[in-house]
Amino acid sequence: FTAFSETHEPDEVASMLNEYFAAAVPAVVAPYGGDVDRIIGDALMVTFNKRGDQPDHAHRAAGAGLALQKATLDLGNHHPEWPRFRVGINSGHVSVSLLGAEGGRTHTIVGDTVNIASRIESTAPTGGVAIGPDTKALLQDAATTPIGTLHLKGRQEPLQVYLLTSLVREP
Repeated sequence: FTAFSETHEPDEVASMLNEYFAAAVPAVVAPYGGDVDRIIGDALMVTFNKRGDQPDHAHRAAGAGLALQKATLDLGNHHPEWPRFRVGINSGHVSVSLLGAEGGRTHTIVGDTVNIASRIESTAPTGGVAIGPDTKALLQDAATTPIGTLHLKGRQEPLQVYLLTSLVREP
Protein backbone atom coordinates (compact mmCIF):
# COMPACT_ATOMS: atom_id res chain seq x y z
CA PHE A 1 0.00 0.00 0.00
CA THR A 2 2.79 2.43 0.86
CA ALA A 3 4.56 1.87 -2.46
CA PHE A 4 1.29 2.27 -4.37
CA SER A 5 0.50 5.49 -2.47
CA GLU A 6 3.96 6.84 -3.21
CA THR A 7 3.55 6.44 -6.97
CA HIS A 8 -0.12 7.44 -7.38
CA GLU A 9 -2.16 10.57 -6.81
CA PRO A 10 -4.30 10.63 -3.64
CA ASP A 11 -7.55 10.46 -5.64
CA GLU A 12 -6.27 7.31 -7.41
CA VAL A 13 -5.45 5.75 -4.04
CA ALA A 14 -8.92 6.60 -2.71
CA SER A 15 -10.55 5.16 -5.83
CA MET A 16 -8.56 1.93 -5.54
CA LEU A 17 -9.44 1.58 -1.85
CA ASN A 18 -13.13 2.25 -2.47
CA GLU A 19 -13.24 -0.46 -5.14
CA TYR A 20 -11.58 -2.93 -2.79
CA PHE A 21 -13.84 -2.00 0.12
CA ALA A 22 -16.91 -2.32 -2.13
CA ALA A 23 -15.92 -5.97 -2.59
CA ALA A 24 -14.51 -6.66 0.88
CA VAL A 25 -17.12 -5.15 3.20
CA PRO A 26 -20.15 -7.07 1.88
CA ALA A 27 -18.08 -10.28 1.98
CA VAL A 28 -17.56 -10.00 5.75
CA VAL A 29 -20.68 -8.24 6.98
CA ALA A 30 -23.82 -9.96 5.65
CA PRO A 31 -22.79 -13.59 5.44
CA TYR A 32 -20.69 -13.67 8.63
CA GLY A 33 -22.16 -10.99 10.87
CA GLY A 34 -19.00 -8.96 11.13
CA ASP A 35 -19.15 -5.35 12.34
CA VAL A 36 -16.85 -2.93 10.55
CA ASP A 37 -15.40 -1.11 13.54
CA ARG A 38 -13.38 1.23 11.37
CA ILE A 39 -11.49 1.75 8.16
CA ILE A 40 -7.92 2.79 8.85
CA GLY A 41 -6.27 3.75 5.56
CA ASP A 42 -6.01 0.47 3.69
CA ALA A 43 -7.16 -1.64 6.66
CA LEU A 44 -10.55 -2.86 7.77
CA MET A 45 -10.99 -3.54 11.46
CA VAL A 46 -13.86 -6.01 11.76
CA THR A 47 -15.21 -7.35 15.04
CA PHE A 48 -17.28 -10.39 15.93
CA ASN A 49 -19.27 -11.21 19.06
CA LYS A 50 -19.16 -7.61 20.27
CA ARG A 51 -22.64 -8.00 21.76
CA GLY A 52 -21.98 -11.52 23.06
CA ASP A 53 -24.43 -13.06 20.59
CA GLN A 54 -22.01 -15.00 18.36
CA PRO A 55 -20.71 -18.06 20.22
CA ASP A 56 -19.23 -19.24 16.90
CA HIS A 57 -17.29 -15.98 16.51
CA ALA A 58 -13.99 -17.66 15.60
CA HIS A 59 -15.64 -19.55 12.73
CA ARG A 60 -17.36 -16.38 11.60
CA ALA A 61 -14.10 -14.41 11.65
CA ALA A 62 -12.19 -17.17 9.85
CA GLY A 63 -14.91 -17.53 7.21
CA ALA A 64 -14.99 -13.77 6.76
CA GLY A 65 -11.21 -13.59 6.36
CA LEU A 66 -11.24 -16.27 3.68
CA ALA A 67 -14.25 -14.63 2.00
CA LEU A 68 -12.53 -11.24 1.98
CA GLN A 69 -9.52 -12.72 0.19
CA LYS A 70 -11.76 -14.49 -2.34
CA ALA A 71 -13.86 -11.35 -2.95
CA THR A 72 -10.84 -9.15 -3.59
CA LEU A 73 -8.78 -11.67 -5.60
CA ASP A 74 -10.56 -11.11 -8.91
CA LEU A 75 -10.41 -7.34 -8.52
CA GLY A 76 -6.70 -7.51 -7.75
CA ASN A 77 -6.09 -9.78 -10.75
CA HIS A 78 -7.73 -7.18 -13.01
CA HIS A 79 -5.41 -4.53 -11.54
CA PRO A 80 -2.00 -6.20 -11.11
CA GLU A 81 -0.40 -2.95 -9.93
CA TRP A 82 -2.77 -2.72 -6.95
CA PRO A 83 -1.64 -3.94 -3.53
CA ARG A 84 -3.20 -7.05 -2.01
CA PHE A 85 -4.76 -7.53 1.40
CA ARG A 86 -3.50 -9.49 4.37
CA VAL A 87 -5.80 -10.70 7.11
CA GLY A 88 -4.96 -11.22 10.78
CA ILE A 89 -7.38 -12.83 13.22
CA ASN A 90 -7.07 -13.12 16.97
CA SER A 91 -9.58 -14.24 19.59
CA GLY A 92 -9.85 -13.14 23.17
CA HIS A 93 -11.35 -10.69 25.62
CA VAL A 94 -11.59 -7.00 24.73
CA SER A 95 -13.14 -3.89 26.19
CA VAL A 96 -15.94 -2.32 24.16
CA SER A 97 -15.35 1.32 25.04
CA LEU A 98 -16.10 4.90 24.28
CA LEU A 99 -12.71 6.58 23.95
CA GLY A 100 -11.68 10.20 23.71
CA ALA A 101 -13.10 13.46 24.94
CA GLU A 102 -15.69 15.98 23.86
CA GLY A 103 -14.98 16.95 20.27
CA GLY A 104 -13.23 13.70 19.45
CA ARG A 105 -14.79 10.41 20.51
CA THR A 106 -14.98 6.94 19.06
CA HIS A 107 -16.70 3.74 20.10
CA THR A 108 -14.31 0.82 19.56
CA ILE A 109 -12.69 -2.24 21.06
CA VAL A 110 -9.37 -2.13 22.87
CA GLY A 111 -7.06 -4.55 24.61
CA ASP A 112 -4.19 -6.91 24.12
CA THR A 113 -6.29 -9.10 21.79
CA VAL A 114 -6.66 -6.17 19.36
CA ASN A 115 -2.96 -5.33 19.45
CA ILE A 116 -2.00 -8.93 18.79
CA ALA A 117 -4.45 -9.17 15.86
CA SER A 118 -2.71 -6.21 14.25
CA ARG A 119 0.69 -7.89 14.65
CA ILE A 120 -0.65 -11.20 13.32
CA GLU A 121 -1.94 -9.40 10.22
CA SER A 122 1.57 -8.13 9.49
CA THR A 123 2.88 -11.72 9.44
CA ALA A 124 0.27 -12.96 6.96
CA PRO A 125 1.47 -13.53 3.43
CA THR A 126 -0.04 -11.27 0.80
CA GLY A 127 -3.47 -12.68 -0.01
CA GLY A 128 -3.40 -14.86 3.11
CA VAL A 129 -5.26 -15.20 6.39
CA ALA A 130 -3.12 -15.56 9.52
CA ILE A 131 -4.56 -16.63 12.86
CA GLY A 132 -3.21 -16.69 16.38
CA PRO A 133 -3.12 -19.70 18.71
CA ASP A 134 -6.29 -18.72 20.59
CA THR A 135 -8.25 -18.61 17.34
CA LYS A 136 -6.71 -21.88 16.15
CA ALA A 137 -7.81 -23.55 19.39
CA LEU A 138 -11.41 -22.54 18.61
CA LEU A 139 -11.20 -23.85 15.02
CA GLN A 140 -10.81 -27.58 15.43
CA ASP A 141 -11.93 -28.16 11.82
CA ALA A 142 -9.59 -25.65 10.19
CA ALA A 143 -6.76 -26.51 7.83
CA THR A 144 -3.70 -24.51 8.89
CA THR A 145 0.03 -24.36 8.32
CA PRO A 146 2.47 -22.83 10.82
CA ILE A 147 3.86 -19.50 9.63
CA GLY A 148 6.29 -19.02 12.46
CA THR A 149 6.77 -17.57 15.89
CA LEU A 150 5.85 -13.97 16.50
CA HIS A 151 7.96 -12.09 19.06
CA LEU A 152 6.13 -8.99 20.20
CA LYS A 153 7.94 -6.12 21.83
CA GLY A 154 7.01 -5.91 25.47
CA ARG A 155 5.59 -9.44 25.67
CA GLN A 156 7.44 -12.24 27.41
CA GLU A 157 6.00 -15.19 25.52
CA PRO A 158 6.20 -15.55 21.73
CA LEU A 159 3.10 -16.55 19.74
CA GLN A 160 2.87 -19.28 17.12
CA VAL A 161 1.04 -17.90 14.07
CA TYR A 162 -0.76 -20.05 11.52
CA LEU A 163 -1.85 -19.63 7.91
CA LEU A 164 -5.53 -20.52 7.60
CA THR A 165 -6.19 -22.31 4.30
CA SER A 166 -9.74 -23.61 4.74
CA LEU A 167 -12.57 -24.49 7.08
CA VAL A 168 -14.22 -27.89 6.94
CA ARG A 169 -17.58 -26.34 7.80
CA GLU A 170 -18.74 -22.83 7.08
CA PRO A 171 -20.17 -20.78 9.96
